[in-house]
Amino acid sequence: MSLFTELKRRNVFRVGAAYLVVGWLLLQIADVLLGNFGAPAWAFKSFAAILALGLPVALFLAWAFELTPDGVRREDEHSDDTAPAPRRHLGSNVLIVAGLIAIIGVLVVERVWFAGKPPDATAQDVETTPTVEPEPSIAVLPFVNMSGSADNEYFSDGLTETLLHKLAQVAELKVAARTSSFAFKDQNRDIREIAAALGVANILEGSVQRAGDRVRITAQLIQADDGYHLWSQVFDRSLDDIFAVQDDIAVQVASALRGSLLEESAVADAGGTDNTEAYDWYLRGRDALFDSNAERLADAVNAMRRAITLDPQFANAWAGLSEALWKRARFTGRELDEGLGDEIIESARTAVRLAPDSAIARIALGEALWRPGGDRPGAQEQFERAVGLEPQNPRALTALSGLLLNMQRTNEAVELAERAMAIDPLDWDAKAGAVTTYVSVGRLDQAERLAKSILDWDPDYVPGLASLGFVYWLSGEQVKAYRTFHRLLQINPRAAYVMERIASLFFSLGDFDGATRWLERANAISPDAGIWLRELILRAKGDTERAVEYVQQHADRIDSRTAGSTLEGLSWAELQVAYLRGDWTTLYTMSAAFLDHSKPADTTNRVFDARNAMALAADRLGRSEERDRLLAVQQQHIDRLRESGAAYALIHFEQALTHAISGDAKATRDALELAYEAGAIALPLVNTAPEFEKVRDSDEIRTLFERIDEQNAARLERLLEVERELGDFAGEPVGVQETES
Repeated sequence: MSLFTELKRRNVFRVGAAYLVVGWLLLQIADVLLGNFGAPAWAFKSFAAILALGLPVALFLAWAFELTPDGVRREDEHSDDTAPAPRRHLGSNVLIVAGLIAIIGVLVVERVWFAGKPPDATAQDVETTPTVEPEPSIAVLPFVNMSGSADNEYFSDGLTETLLHKLAQVAELKVAARTSSFAFKDQNRDIREIAAALGVANILEGSVQRAGDRVRITAQLIQADDGYHLWSQVFDRSLDDIFAVQDDIAVQVASALRGSLLEESAVADAGGTDNTEAYDWYLRGRDALFDSNAERLADAVNAMRRAITLDPQFANAWAGLSEALWKRARFTGRELDEGLGDEIIESARTAVRLAPDSAIARIALGEALWRPGGDRPGAQEQFERAVGLEPQNPRALTALSGLLLNMQRTNEAVELAERAMAIDPLDWDAKAGAVTTYVSVGRLDQAERLAKSILDWDPDYVPGLASLGFVYWLSGEQVKAYRTFHRLLQINPRAAYVMERIASLFFSLGDFDGATRWLERANAISPDAGIWLRELILRAKGDTERAVEYVQQHADRIDSRTAGSTLEGLSWAELQVAYLRGDWTTLYTMSAAFLDHSKPADTTNRVFDARNAMALAADRLGRSEERDRLLAVQQQHIDRLRESGAAYALIHFEQALTHAISGDAKATRDALELAYEAGAIALPLVNTAPEFEKVRDSDEIRTLFERIDEQNAARLERLLEVERELGDFAGEPVGVQETES
């Protein structure tokens, strides 16, 4: 009889299959029960090892014994009518099966018990092969609100954010940012899938149940690769103990990951409060801030004010107030409201004074200083301090990246943006910041894909929509930009800056009525909206005197946007009036004064514009050598930008300006063509700018303009069609005639 037949006859296969099925079910039950009871990891491994050792025993018993009506008997005790197999064959089969069972047992034990354990190494191996411990990493998933009311959602979300920030204070620990963790809110996803997406090895999850002045918090730390519970605990406390609970959770989680007890100060939250009511209002404010909605931003401002009233020493609330005021101002376009700028800065300065080691406070002050006409060097110092305090903070890295980009340090900006995304691959805010940097280096396709990836997670996420609209806006995709901006206005109907960008779409295609119509809507929300665009429209219409009147009327606003530490009291509005009127002597003198007062490290567009204006004035005054010297400096500026990685359309336009002032029509045409292909050229501006006067009537420029005019006419027709198709975003008629301004 063959071995296979004998194994089958003795039901060895059936017993083995049944044992594996039952053993697997027992393992699943043990995984759930042991984890919820907080059993150590070795308990589950021990149970699995016992089951594994039982398999060869079960197989041997199936071979050696048989279950009969008379009870269990040895297999070789045959009845009279059954002829036993020859002893020689039976003995050899027994030896073979015993050997196979022994091998299976050894392999199973080795795989289950010793899985992942390195073999013993000799002394020489230890010296030549160092052991690399994986970097401890964690994501804090949004704690589930079990309070029975959605009104308490802000509290559970706020607790999650606080724990996340506390753990981020541990230098050795990589922590996924809030945006990434909250991407998985209310999603029933496998822990391993979430951990892989966030690039972490551990997950902290839990629930919050709040009733009156009592709160129950359940927290559990899970090792993502195998689902083992490293730590879990239930806290039943009064709200007065909420801060102690947060510290306790953070300390125990950090200790579980590092393998040694950490001091509580290692996870202390600089800038916090001991006032539970102030903390509650702060959480309400943070919840409203993350909505990125103009209406909710007012709630954020009010909540932060309440928190500060309850605890004037609450640094994070001061930082939150500064952030809420600044975001609301940007959304509504009222960032230059009288007194508002001072309050934004002073709130952030108070936060830094109360908590100088708080990255949150440093970021808030940097953002407050970085405003139209603001203190860029001061903002840079604050962002760098924030990065020094929390090197793994994506928000700090993104803020510094954006500032360096504005200072035209393009390569550094891209490096920081990509570093922020690498630290937290699902941080949407970091991605939104990176979109702008990619546009600046000419990587438009990559910028578009990145912006769309943000919207794949949340189609209504405001920074994601703003980023995608920005890509289309700068790349000359007017119809796509309009569709994206229209969606933004459906979410935030009072976003004046979006209306201003829509106005610029119409202006770029030569539709001054459409541009003015949208500016009227923006100005109904904010008088600051479209200050520069208004002047360009009047100039493009050939109404120079009205353009001058407009600049003089809004001189204070224009200077506020431009002044700051660079101009030191000089009026950019007066310089602009001299430019419009063709007062070349005044323009030359004022431009020279501006450049004399500018800082050597200042590489902003205003410095370029002033030098360009001075070169134009020198040309008109017959000072050709001075003109050529200034244009050579301009060329060096453009070359430095390109060397730094910048490749956006404005560089090509600036190149065209330098060639046009010197009268090189062919070079001007080539640069304008590159600018148009990149998407950022408005013919109305070129048709009226005095810089192009020498080359405007040349064959090269006329041929180019005729082609662009034809293409723009088709684009404008499509844009107006889409505007009618989508209808109004706020229930008002489309195509309202503009009022004269």
